[in-house]
Amino acid sequence: MSLNLFDAHSYIGRWRNYQAGYFHSKADLLAEMDHLGIAEALVLDTLSRELDPRAGNPRVVSQCQDEPRLHPAWSLAPPVPSLPYPLDELPSRMAEAGVRAVWMFPGHLTFSLEDWSLRPVLEVLEAERVPLFVDPSSSMVVGERDLTDWNALVRICRDHPGLPVIATKARMYWKTRQSLTVLEDARHLHIELSRFWLFGGIELVCREFGADRLVFGTRLPVRDAAATVAQLQYADISEDDRHAIAGGNLQRLLSEALPGRPAPAAVPEPVAPPPDPARGRPYAAVRAAEEPFAGEVLIDMHSHVGFGAPYFIPGSSPRQVARELRRYGFSRLLTFAFAGLNADWAWGNDVAFEAACEDPDLALPLAAVNL
Repeated sequence: MSLNLFDAHSYIGRWRNYQAGYFHSKADLLAEMDHLGIAEALVLDTLSRELDPRAGNPRVVSQCQDEPRLHPAWSLAPPVPSLPYPLDELPSRMAEAGVRAVWMFPGHLTFSLEDWSLRPVLEVLEAERVPLFVDPSSSMVVGERDLTDWNALVRICRDHPGLPVIATKARMYWKTRQSLTVLEDARHLHIELSRFWLFGGIELVCREFGADRLVFGTRLPVRDAAATVAQLQYADISEDDRHAIAGGNLQRLLSEALPGRPAPAAVPEPVAPPPDPARGRPYAAVRAAEEPFAGEVLIDMHSHVGFGAPYFIPGSSPRQVARELRRYGFSRLLTFAFAGLNADWAWGNDVAFEAACEDPDLALPLAAVNL
């Protein structure tokens, strides 16, 4: 299976917490995309996030010129007089620059998502059907969690039903119940996958709400994108859904933006280069989502079974966890129940023991002790 991955979330440029091991150039971004099998990417400039959209927006357009695999995205923030162009000129300026997606960073740039703050800008974006990505994280690299104002996003979706909204952030963790429940109410809301790590989450969204609600993204180069790529490659969903999430959904959203305005020059659909043979068979097999671990002995030293809290886990019974580990080729796993951490530990120990009884060749239970 080969996926033409279209990354919705990547950056060019240095940032405040830049350290050794990161990269910031266009050439390095393209090289990492090649390594991971990512065909094309929506790209932001770090200045547009950390400093001011008027600094980063022109630079990212320049960086993406003459590179058909990279598509520039702009950041916008209130007040209206601070926008890079007057509101009535904004759509035509975006079309001229080949920009068909906008990001807002209320955490970094410190503004409200309420109607009194954003209505003029949102009305223009809605009229032009420009996809709006919202990331509330106040740092590019620190692992902040659960900062999304889901109430505000629901209000935006209700007040602007023609506006596609994509939620993303540094980490979706404890508030998974909210992030999933909001999909029931906000029909034009999507979730970007770079930090949507919920076990069985992709499968649940596809089953209950439709694969069109998910958009593949990596957060390169701030995050190692391999986990997100594998999460989609190995999700237990149909191939049609997998390809939609991989790039079809984002491509559709971008193609519907700025209707009636000149589109960027047509280019052949980018295709990710094949795996580098020098990296060996396991690497190539993982890229193709084949059986990458055949002949290997893999032991999972940290796993959980049973209900979780305060987050919601859609499927975590001993049988479900065992099935998932065997899908990935694991030989053994050490496991204990979430209840051992934050509830009745004796009850949780019974759950872990049940996992060992159901699949003794796989599960090694750990007991929780209250000291």
